[in-house]
Amino acid sequence: MKKFCLYVVFVLICAMAAAPALAGEIVNYPDEFPPKTLQSGGTLTDVVAPTDSTPSGKSPYLSGNTITFNSGPPVNYVIGAANAIAGDMDTVTGNQVFIIGGTVNKAAWGGYAEDSDVAVNSVTVSGGSEMNEGVAGGYSNHGKAMNNTLAVTGGSINYAVCGGYGLGGATGNTVTISGGTLSVGVVGGSCGAGFGDATGNTVIIRGAPTFAPGYKIFGGLSGGGGNAFSGNTLRLGVSLLVDEVENFENYEFNIPASVIDGGTVLTVANPLNLNGTNLDITGIGVGSSLRNGHAIALISDITGAPSMINGVPYVPGTNIATSVGTWQFSIIGGAFTAKAVSLPSSGGGGGGGGGCDVFGSLGILSLAGLIFTRRW
Repeated sequence: MKKFCLYVVFVLICAMAAAPALAGEIVNYPDEFPPKTLQSGGTLTDVVAPTDSTPSGKSPYLSGNTITFNSGPPVNYVIGAANAIAGDMDTVTGNQVFIIGGTVNKAAWGGYAEDSDVAVNSVTVSGGSEMNEGVAGGYSNHGKAMNNTLAVTGGSINYAVCGGYGLGGATGNTVTISGGTLSVGVVGGSCGAGFGDATGNTVIIRGAPTFAPGYKIFGGLSGGGGNAFSGNTLRLGVSLLVDEVENFENYEFNIPASVIDGGTVLTVANPLNLNGTNLDITGIGVGSSLRNGHAIALISDITGAPSMINGVPYVPGTNIATSVGTWQFSIIGGAFTAKAVSLPSSGGGGGGGGGCDVFGSLGILSLAGLIFTRRW
């Protein structure tokens, strides 16, 4: 037995020695410039990225890089890692980009690829930063974008944002917006004009962001006709006025304390199609004045009707238990309404903390094109 145990230990040590170490590069701009320099390659100029990424078309490490952009002179691109070599299928994964201040004139991507997949990359935009074009957790011209994340807590973004973009498919990507000033729109996952599916993506809006007039919110986009609906989820923890909301199968409302009896959570300029959707009330903001008998509009203007409320078939005018309390749901004057029947007894009508945590027409496709038209 002793010899056997020693043999097992020997095998484990050899396996650990043979396994590739998770490596990457840490880049801080402008603190390390010089000796580091801005890069150029292909059509891209003035790029902050891991060493020799754009001249060669491929970062030395495709995972484990951390890029922090603080301030300093404006640049065009910030990229966590890149594989821009046609036909090279090495995945770009596990890279982080932090935009804390300064100006990025073009795009910021947690991971970039020409043909391969991008997965589990992230971008965080905060502070007084200014982004003048698209931002995405992961971007692939022909591959898939999977499980990438974008978080916006501050700054100004003068373009559309996306959790993950991949012509071959975009699944499991997440955008969380809790601050900042944003223009144009947000997409959980986009396939652009590709034929892939954009499913299982999540958009979370909470805190105190500011959206420009005409702002659009999409769970998925697939210009080639793929599935851009199934499993996409909108988690809303603020009272919001936007132009359009589309391509979400699931809607989760954490009703903010600012919404009173007769108030509205989501106001849309264009009717929201609820056919085939599942809705739930997942929380009520601390200090809410809502009480039993009070009624609110969850959505100001709809077409169709949801299939489910918290997994229970929707029947107009019936009482249905949600994740927080029992409500009577109806369509009144084109709005989808909820009347409190039995709320939790805790203060303010109950529950939920301060916020939730956890494009088919020509106009939509043109928005998708605005987000991502860059090639290496």
